[in-house]
Amino acid sequence: FIGSTAATLSLLAAYGRRRRLALAFHALAVISIVIAVGRHTPLFGWVTGVPLLHSLRYPAKAAVLACFCWAFLAGLGLETLRRLRIPRRALATAATALLCIALLGGLAAALTRLRAQVVGPLLLDDLGSTFSFGELLAPTSQRLAVAAALAGAGALALAGFLGPRRWAASSGVLLAAVVAVDLFLAHQGLNPTAPVGLYTHRPPLIETLLGSPEGRLYAYDYFVPGRSERLLHRSVPYLLSRAPAGWSPKAAQALGMRM
Repeated sequence: FIGSTAATLSLLAAYGRRRRLALAFHALAVISIVIAVGRHTPLFGWVTGVPLLHSLRYPAKAAVLACFCWAFLAGLGLETLRRLRIPRRALATAATALLCIALLGGLAAALTRLRAQVVGPLLLDDLGSTFSFGELLAPTSQRLAVAAALAGAGALALAGFLGPRRWAASSGVLLAAVVAVDLFLAHQGLNPTAPVGLYTHRPPLIETLLGSPEGRLYAYDYFVPGRSERLLHRSVPYLLSRAPAGWSPKAAQALGMRM
């Protein structure tokens, strides 16, 4: 997650006096993202063909380099803004783009909140679980609303640079605060917690396995394309039939997989 305001700052970095440096970091960020996609593009195969790089087993780690480049560019863009080195037309375009993102994000948040039963089937498979589409889409709706509000605040901060020069300092502080809050809220649930019962519950299947004289277990992989449809007659192999009271969908799914 890079954030709409941070992305805008990163693009505006190309207007500063360090234009070549900004373009080099943009290129490095794009190359890193393409490598992170892995075997879905030819670039990963070319990179792993280089000596000492053939052991690169997890291409997604290249995204860390892309994030570093994006953070550097966002800082460079903010510095360029505070020095008032960006053309007014570019500033107006960036502010308008952020405002459009805010409006689209607000519309998406409203649809996933108020029309979850209509939007849900378009975005998610019918898992046949005890959770409604409203419950499943509630976190997405909340994050869209927050992102829309922050994009609107970013647009307001950018518009401040179009006014008198004395507004530049306060607009720069607001812009930096919007970027920091946006990234903090987006990554706050990166490592979610679950009820203690998920870790203390002993699946009944274990007793069966321990009592088996062979002592061996073969785990069948239903995620191979086509297997779930052919053998279980559905695209999602593992469905939630019920969930403990008060548990989130993700925690309930983790408990089901554990059992």
